Amino acid sequence: MAPVPALVVQAVKDAAPKAIINIFAGIPADKHADIDLDAYLEKCCYFIGTSGSVLDDMKAVLAKVVSRRLDTNLSVAAVSGLDGAIDGIRAVEKNLLPAKFSFIRRVRG
Repeated sequence: MAPVPALVVQAVKDAAPKAIINIFAGIPADKHADIDLDAYLEKCCYFIGTSGSVLDDMKAVLAKVVSRRLDTNLSVAAVSGLDGAIDGIRAVEKNLLPAKFSFIRRVRG
């Protein structure tokens, strides 16, 4: 994991079908990459993100979620379909959202 947009682009190119691509959260919001979304969709890839936290940090957060001491609804500021993805990304770049932006892709089937 490295905060380098070009590595994410290459990961999509090199990915096997149904690959899970872990994107390190250290990539600055103002950095862009030309990801081949056609290849991403054809391969049914899935992006996940990580903060770079150590395992003990992740275990502590999981324990809080399981015990209902952490409200996970507070970490998302907006949800949209693909039509709103660009606006959401721009809002994150400009620090207009107090939390994360997530977009949902409709899957046929």
